[in-house]
Amino acid sequence: MANDQPDAQVPGNPSGDGTPAGGATPAGDAGHRSDPAAGHGAPGNNSADPNADPGTAAANNAADNTAGNNSANSNNDTATDALPNTGQDAIHGDTQQGDTQQGDTQQGDTQQGDTQQEETPELAPGATVGGRYRLVTLVTTDHAGNRFWRARDTVLPRDMAITLLPDSSGASATVARTLRAGRLHHIGLPQTLDLGTDHGQTFVVGQWVDGATLTDLLSHGPLEPAVASSIAGRLADAVAEAHRNGLALGSITPSLIRVNVDGQVRFSHVIAHAAAAPDADIRAVGGLLYLMLTGLWPASNTLPALTEPGIRSAPMRDGREAPADEVNPAVPPALAQLTERALHPEDPDGISAVAALATLLRTPENAAGGFDPRAAATPAHGPVEPPPTMSPADKRLRRERRLKLSVAVAFLAAFVALILIVVGTLARNTLADIDRSNKSDLGLITTGSSTTARATTVAGGAPAASGAASSGPQTSGSPSSSAAPSAPVAIVGGQVYDPNGTGKPDNPDLVDLLWDKNAAKGWQTDQYKQQFGPNGYKTGVGVTLQFDKPVKPTSVTVTPALDPTTGQAATQGMQVQIRSADSINPPLDATQVLAQGTINAAPAEFPINNAPTSRYLIVFVTRTVDNAPGGRWWAQIGEVSVQGTQ
Repeated sequence: MANDQPDAQVPGNPSGDGTPAGGATPAGDAGHRSDPAAGHGAPGNNSADPNADPGTAAANNAADNTAGNNSANSNNDTATDALPNTGQDAIHGDTQQGDTQQGDTQQGDTQQGDTQQEETPELAPGATVGGRYRLVTLVTTDHAGNRFWRARDTVLPRDMAITLLPDSSGASATVARTLRAGRLHHIGLPQTLDLGTDHGQTFVVGQWVDGATLTDLLSHGPLEPAVASSIAGRLADAVAEAHRNGLALGSITPSLIRVNVDGQVRFSHVIAHAAAAPDADIRAVGGLLYLMLTGLWPASNTLPALTEPGIRSAPMRDGREAPADEVNPAVPPALAQLTERALHPEDPDGISAVAALATLLRTPENAAGGFDPRAAATPAHGPVEPPPTMSPADKRLRRERRLKLSVAVAFLAAFVALILIVVGTLARNTLADIDRSNKSDLGLITTGSSTTARATTVAGGAPAASGAASSGPQTSGSPSSSAAPSAPVAIVGGQVYDPNGTGKPDNPDLVDLLWDKNAAKGWQTDQYKQQFGPNGYKTGVGVTLQFDKPVKPTSVTVTPALDPTTGQAATQGMQVQIRSADSINPPLDATQVLAQGTINAAPAEFPINNAPTSRYLIVFVTRTVDNAPGGRWWAQIGEVSVQGTQ
């Protein structure tokens, strides 16, 4: 980002344009900041250090030609205003000695050390950023000095969320990561709409999010455990989306989280710090969960204290926060234990992925009940102060949006009804044609002299003897054709299926070994510190198989990988599910369990009935074995084969 510095004034020219008295123009910008590599100038010698930038050398040369030069203190953060030339000026305590009007060598101290960068100005409400965004209310400031504002767009009448980043060495990397976060499509993450620099700092613009902040909700005390766990789960799901895209956020505070009356939990501002780490985000989500359950913030060496007023720190015991269920007895023990695991991801049983935390918060024993959006907007201890009222323009805009949405829904309903009418008419006409065709063909069906007691299907579905009188459509008495026989299905590809993962798949380069006809080598999961399952690290992980054409699978055989030293199955006791899939990477709740079981020493065959026809099928490991190096959990599959029909 550009660092605009004021031009230094010189004696005899108060205008500050850098032109010495007498009209001589210095070679270069006299107000240019010296390069840190330039070091200190020697008395009586204004030659630039070879490592200094050209602007610094030009400034030094200009100083030689200026009558009555004034020495600048190197520790001053702003450009020094010129003082009248009295022959012995004092600036910030440094006295120039021997200044003359004849260009004598300056005997006083030259600039000592490197000139520091000018401080970023702190803007006040009413200031305009980017020529169109008027700052209204400062929401909060994070530990890195980033300021989060509510602003008003003066071009389009709407509220905006403005983040002001100080001009620092990490700002460019932070801006690049923040732009990536602003392009993610998740209900909890606002998208970036504008970006620029103004007032010596970078600003990032997003659409304003209405709703009560967590600070508002906590103004009358802790939230109900069911409400707190639901809000934290939705917040963790939004942070997990960023982590899946390789982005850690770093600024997750109560004032930046908003809950509206519809139950949506969203960030009002999103910034991805260049130095942020995923573990810090996990601790922050755990801290917000602890705060909602107890009304206290668990500040520690790894979780900085909040800068927001009115929030007290949690009591400490043995170097860490007291358990949430001891501070608030209404908190279920399971939820308190999960909160502690999120606050300390470095522990052996700590939560190491925010996606796992989101999954665990959705389980009944941790969720502690359902989520009522009205309960989230109104704490159990009393109503909160309403958020700032909407302006008439905003209310009109909301009414217009609702009206447009209602009209669109009405048109869609009418279109669907028309489609149903057309489809119903076509189906009725088709059935009528079939009925007429069957009636016209009845006279052509003869049984001959050797008629047997063949069954026919009459209207109503009951079997009747051949020749019995019946009404309604009938089919020929010949036996129905049998289903096509099963045959091996060719597997043409696949990829790791990890619905709860963090974006790093388990050994993707080993997937194609599952159908290479060699059980000695196959695919294996990563080595985990915890077992899979409802209370484990994740639900499971597996491989999505892809066929060359849609098939209806009838059985799947899974062969365990063999230990090269013993020749036996390497991970006996692992549990596997066979799941349907309509794409290469569907959501877990969009799949269906077709078969499941435990795999021990021998290959296991999973018969499948009534499977949907598809080009995809998932082999999903739901339970691992703890015989990996270091006692960790893993599973190894040597070969997979599929039988099916076209």
